[in-house]
Amino acid sequence: KNIYICIMSASTLCNRLAAISGASAIALASYGAHGLQTSDEYYNEIFIKANQYHMLHSFLFLAAPHTKYPKVVSALTATGILCFSGSLYVLALKEDRMFGKITPWGGFAFIGAWLSIGL
Repeated sequence: KNIYICIMSASTLCNRLAAISGASAIALASYGAHGLQTSDEYYNEIFIKANQYHMLHSFLFLAAPHTKYPKVVSALTATGILCFSGSLYVLALKEDRMFGKITPWGGFAFIGAWLSIGL
């Protein structure tokens, strides 16, 4: 039996993550601008903030291959987007502040991603 293992270069992986993350950020921005209906303006602002951080940090995937530890930068960036922006998206959509409890962990992941660029 032959077993084929697909090994993707760090650069290819990071470019794909940037493409997926950036495209999803644009799609969510479109939804936020044209389809999001909340009972309070506060939740619209939360959704916008989630989207701003999502889009900004999508660019970190493009920088990751040029660092000493691209997998660390990428993993921390993905964790930050999922925990920070993801929790804020859900908070805004569900209008339930309970989902904000995970947000700081995403912030720590973002900080770690930026610091890991300097390693």
